[in-house]
Amino acid sequence: MSAPTLTPSRRHQNVDLSQSRPTFWALARTFNPDRRWFHPVITAVWAYSLAGVPVWTGLSSWVLVPVGLACTLLGVLATRRRYCPLEYGDDQRTHAVWLTALTGVATTAWLVYAAEVRPTNLIALGVLILGALVLGGAYAHLRTLAPVRKLEIQRQRAETRAQCEDVIQEKILDKWDEILQAAGCGGVRVIEKIPTKAGFTLTIEDSPVKAVKFEGLRAALGDIASHASAYLAHEGIRLSTGQVRAEETDVAHQFLLHVSTNNVFAEAIKYPLDRSVGTIRHPIRPGLYEDGQDLTLTMFGTHSVMVGATGSGKTVFSNDVIAETTRCCDALLWIAASDKLIPLIYPWLYPWFAGMTTRPVIDWVAGEDPQRVLEMLAAAYKASP
Repeated sequence: MSAPTLTPSRRHQNVDLSQSRPTFWALARTFNPDRRWFHPVITAVWAYSLAGVPVWTGLSSWVLVPVGLACTLLGVLATRRRYCPLEYGDDQRTHAVWLTALTGVATTAWLVYAAEVRPTNLIALGVLILGALVLGGAYAHLRTLAPVRKLEIQRQRAETRAQCEDVIQEKILDKWDEILQAAGCGGVRVIEKIPTKAGFTLTIEDSPVKAVKFEGLRAALGDIASHASAYLAHEGIRLSTGQVRAEETDVAHQFLLHVSTNNVFAEAIKYPLDRSVGTIRHPIRPGLYEDGQDLTLTMFGTHSVMVGATGSGKTVFSNDVIAETTRCCDALLWIAASDKLIPLIYPWLYPWFAGMTTRPVIDWVAGEDPQRVLEMLAAAYKASP
């Protein structure tokens, strides 16, 4: 006789049945109540325990008056500190302080009464439970409203800050309109100011009546820098002629005016180590512009020439290109040179020389013999499609 088999419908029914019956321990592990709801219960338990101290020690029940009032005072001070008006508003703080004071006075009165008639008295227990329910409900309501009040205050503060920033921005743009007019670019209008790492960039709209055009704006850069330097000097910013430059956009009547108030290249910029593996078919990012934007360079199917004076950063840029190329999963890195080859490639090959890696990061090095360089160029010519 063959073994009975389960039909697909029964198999699914069994799985659903097992999933619909969680165990008690599974429910207990997922039970995570809000601890704030237990504060009234904890307060009632402490009050019940404190009321029994005079009964056990034989002291007068009136000794609990200074104790209760001291706890009330501490509670009021803690509430005032907890609900800062700058974060929660005056109403939330006032209601919380009054509730704390009322709870403290009511608890003190109950302590004296319960110590007189014993805490186990049914009337005392009933009053304690009723007070915990009423005052605890008010406490829970205030705690529930607290984050809502905080969000409202933050929203109102953000709106006020945005309005102030808009007013300041309008005044700044008006001032730059005056600077451009004084520099001979009358009729142009500054429509936006964008902060950058180097300073800020102004978006300028040409005059609809008498166009200044990009050539006119670029010719007036010296005058613009002179007037802007006098304006920014009041803010402690020194500005030279070379720190103001113009740029065309894809729209003929709009230009960009870059004002560099910070020398971002005065200090070394570390190469980012958190970049993921890429492809040589996408542009690499071997550097940064002055405004902090990535300098992108297309290497796939492109020939490039780098020219610069001594100390201009050709070696640094070459190392950045090497770093970006080695992050591409579909590229071979060949380096050839007839002069200064060793200082460039040795730091990249040192981990392989020291046995720290199983293969060099550079796939082929040719030089400094010119014949070796020609051999590499011939191989590259043959490998090209």
